Amino acid sequence: MLNGKELNLSFDKEENFNENKLKKIWNKIYDFLYGNLIYPPKLFIRRVIKVFQWIPVIWKTWDFDYSSSLDVFKYQLERTADFLESNKTFTVNAKYHAQQIRTALRLMKKVYDEEYGMEYINIIEKKYGKSNFKFIPCEYDEKGKPTLFEMKIVWERNYTEDEIDEIEKEKNELFLISREKEERAHKLLWKYFEKNIRSWWD
Repeated sequence: MLNGKELNLSFDKEENFNENKLKKIWNKIYDFLYGNLIYPPKLFIRRVIKVFQWIPVIWKTWDFDYSSSLDVFKYQLERTADFLESNKTFTVNAKYHAQQIRTALRLMKKVYDEEYGMEYINIIEKKYGKSNFKFIPCEYDEKGKPTLFEMKIVWERNYTEDEIDEIEKEKNELFLISREKEERAHKLLWKYFEKNIRSWWD
């Protein structure tokens, strides 16, 4: 005949078994409800919101220009960086990867906003003042009306023809240097993507 201690032990086991069984049943019910009734509407609403967030970006794109592809790419990178900087991430290196993305975005701005490509103009304007292209009449008809125009660079300061030639020579040299910087930055940017982009996830 079983004693009281053995009876209690048997009762505890049966109670634990029933509790675990109830937990499993509840988990299955919860998974079913969440997967079929709760999550789909949440996902739908999230995607609708995302569509509206993308509209201003897509609205400005063109099919004939590669820069539109870059605009879409940059916007998605910004979204990814924002997410990796949030408290919704699971991976340990999320914030570090967000910093990498921010670095890539800064480099993209320098390359594709022509910060390097236009550097020579800023140097020349700082040194010699601003200039503009103007169409100057060079031929006229019998009534004195212009029939042909010549495009010339007009400086805000007065320079002699020899001085303008020297400025143009210096500008061309600086242009080649700026172009070389831009090309190096462009190669560096895509090498950076090649090395890091596949780790930008959570």
